[in-house]
Amino acid sequence: MGLIGASDYAVAGESTKFGIAPDDADGLVQDVFATFFMHAASVEQVERYLIGGICNASRKHLQRRGAADALFCGSDPCEAAVADVTLRQLERKQLLAKVFARIGSRCRELLCRYYVRGESTESISEALELTRGTVSVNLHKCRKRAVHAYRDLTEQS
Repeated sequence: MGLIGASDYAVAGESTKFGIAPDDADGLVQDVFATFFMHAASVEQVERYLIGGICNASRKHLQRRGAADALFCGSDPCEAAVADVTLRQLERKQLLAKVFARIGSRCRELLCRYYVRGESTESISEALELTRGTVSVNLHKCRKRAVHAYRDLTEQS
């Protein structure tokens, strides 16, 4: 059995570990091999690439199948119905996006670097070629802008 034949057997075996029906597994295996052939020149460890590919494809297949099963569950209320928690999360994200849109690109960049990426004032100052004090003052001003934008938006609602 050649390399591809052995790998085909191993890849097909991986998909059955996930409990995927043989008909579905065959399609997933074909997709993984098609992807492999497109990227074969850059693949150094063929078997690992193929097994990793089928594992990822199998997980994705199960996620899609689970979502479809939940959406068309037939019960009332359906599990796929949007919960209040999800709606609140979406509202908060939309509000944050609106706040960021109002505070300007410079403040948006500073606040994202500091709060989202977790960069220190020292690393921000080095990257932007500013003093640490200037970064701290700008962060303070940007927080004030963000609070002002937040209050404007929440008072309008």
